[in-house]
Amino acid sequence: MNPRILSRPVPVFAALLLGACTHLTAYRDNHEPCPAGAVPSACADRPVQDVTVPSGGSYRIGYIEFDDQGHLFDRRQMDAVINPLIDDASSTDFLIVVFAHGWKHSAQGIPQDDPNISTFKGVLEQLTQTEQQISKLTKSRPRKVVGVYLGWRGLSATWPVVKELTFWDRKSTAHQVGEIGVAEVLMRLESLKDMRRAYLDSMPGKRRNSKAASCDEDREDERSRLVVVGHSFGGAIVFSALAQRFEERFINTACGPLQASRVRGFGDLAVLVNPAFEAMKFSTLSDMAYERHFYPPTQLPVLAVLTSEADGATGKIFPLGRWFSTLFEKERVYERRRGDGATQRVSEKSANRQTVGHFEPYRTHVLQPEGKLPKPVQGLSDVELLAATVQLLQGWRSDSGQTGSLRFGPLKFERGIHGSPRNPYLVTRVSGELIADHNDLGNPLMLDFIRGLILLKSQPEESLRAYSQYLLKR
Repeated sequence: MNPRILSRPVPVFAALLLGACTHLTAYRDNHEPCPAGAVPSACADRPVQDVTVPSGGSYRIGYIEFDDQGHLFDRRQMDAVINPLIDDASSTDFLIVVFAHGWKHSAQGIPQDDPNISTFKGVLEQLTQTEQQISKLTKSRPRKVVGVYLGWRGLSATWPVVKELTFWDRKSTAHQVGEIGVAEVLMRLESLKDMRRAYLDSMPGKRRNSKAASCDEDREDERSRLVVVGHSFGGAIVFSALAQRFEERFINTACGPLQASRVRGFGDLAVLVNPAFEAMKFSTLSDMAYERHFYPPTQLPVLAVLTSEADGATGKIFPLGRWFSTLFEKERVYERRRGDGATQRVSEKSANRQTVGHFEPYRTHVLQPEGKLPKPVQGLSDVELLAATVQLLQGWRSDSGQTGSLRFGPLKFERGIHGSPRNPYLVTRVSGELIADHNDLGNPLMLDFIRGLILLKSQPEESLRAYSQYLLKR
């Protein structure tokens, strides 16, 4: 048999595989801002767009993209998004929400937006609507709602079978993106809060009166907020970028190093949905939080990990791959001690193979429906969302005992024996009725819960109560 005939399938198959790969390119490479009111298709290659909300007000969405090595595709793109915010930082209060997408997604806008972009825009529109209404009621100036979408090549292949095999390659890329490029972007965005604080402190007439009653409370005049959300490998990106900041700010609390005061996070809140990274990377944070045990009533969540029990990618595929990659590592079982004297044994082998959300020793909460949900699942009305957020906040502050049960409207948010009251790091197992699989981001009730967490960290309780009462009277 002719050996050349036998050898032909190899280059042909290789060529087909290459053809299945997506291009390494930036989608938003026209660095001019998109004019206000322009049709969405005209903004598909722009890094910045101002979007008018039908009910009033507007939000800004910006896109910052990274290559497979974690570098910014073009620093001018980042500058186009962040520099206008820096120019306004001293005089403007912002509500900034950052979103890092995950596996099989991108920042593509042609021929239509990536589904994650569409979902993100919907959340920004709802936050803008709430911000406008609360500001009218409280007679305060509305904060400028800004969304920043962090794009990378989460979709690296288009063939269905090949696409599924990219899981491990994209995991490695995600950590690279987080450690190299995203960390800088997030630091720059957080600096906007520092600039606003410095401006407020420079006003002699307000300086004394604007301080909080204690270091354990928020300043009333500091209204800018920063929330970072990561989904799937986007969760790995966010955690890779911020893990050391979380550890440092656990030790350097709001009232100083090693004080029994509020634990500081990054910005105001980070939310990781179905994050695809091993529990071992989370071990230091979990150990510190477990050991401390006590948190003051002013402590609010700083990090929420939300993992679906129905997520097969992180629950089954991930441990299988980690079994091979950790086969020759030396691991042990260690014992950790909680502030109240309780102890727990932790297997490093299991922590090295399971994702953080599926690792039972680190789990603090379970989120599930109170009863049977209607089909299709309906989201909460504005009144119900605000009432549920206040309900969650009140339950959080009064939580005590070995276990606890909180409510968010029709959802139960139950704290287990591994979670101390007001532990600022929520590692939550989520019912499959709320997140159907690894890529699901569309359940209205789940989006409402995330919006509730954002509102809980971005609005005073009095404002939430007042707006809720106002809506009830309409």
